[in-house]
Amino acid sequence: MVQLQAIPRLEVKNGLRRAVFLDRDGVLNELVCDPDHGRIDSPLHVSQLRVWPKAGQAVKLLNRLGFVVVVVSNQPAVAKGKMWQTQLEAITRRLVRQIKRSGGGRIEDVLYCLHHPLARSAMYRKRCQCRKPEPGLLLQAARRWKIALGASYMVGDGMADIQAGRRAGCRTIWIGDWRCEFCRASHHAVHPDHIASDVWAAARLIQQLESKGVVARRDMSTTVSSLYGLQSRRSRTMSRSLSAFEQTA
Repeated sequence: MVQLQAIPRLEVKNGLRRAVFLDRDGVLNELVCDPDHGRIDSPLHVSQLRVWPKAGQAVKLLNRLGFVVVVVSNQPAVAKGKMWQTQLEAITRRLVRQIKRSGGGRIEDVLYCLHHPLARSAMYRKRCQCRKPEPGLLLQAARRWKIALGASYMVGDGMADIQAGRRAGCRTIWIGDWRCEFCRASHHAVHPDHIASDVWAAARLIQQLESKGVVARRDMSTTVSSLYGLQSRRSRTMSRSLSAFEQTA
């Protein structure tokens, strides 16, 4: 068993804090098999939520390292008519509770993008700036929690996670077997900074990087406001070139 020692909350200049952004499905909890449609999907009911072993411990380790832990996830099931928003909220509450109960981890915030280009409801049918691979969710969290994005990490199991993290200026960690996605990733010029087998391995990797002084600082002069300007310019071009895999997630 790894012995964890409390570490003071890390801060960077101007009072900004550092964060680890976590994707939800496939990172903190298991995906669900949908036999009726022959595909893997997100949990649609509370009873389907299965938190990965050591996910709570991973979040706890990140807490002890001084990071703000924020979940950022595309959740278009409401837009597609697969579930009600109240069901999504119930799943979120249970996830946060189970992370705390299973390992003592504290999730500071959960941010979802509910939009989808092919949504049934016009309310959710749009090309937004919060749907990953756009970095809107990370920028929103940075404004809310005063986070230095250039000194933070994005952890996810999808190419959209890695793209969003890099666009926000974060160091990125891919969860899974990179060989399975190499061709698609190469086509879209997506390259994570690090690869880990699961969220616990990712948390341990961050611990090792921090202990060696390999701090996740890219460009500390980059501000959230400047990223919003960059995002606005990018969104005009990205809206014309959304790939198939971005529309199906």
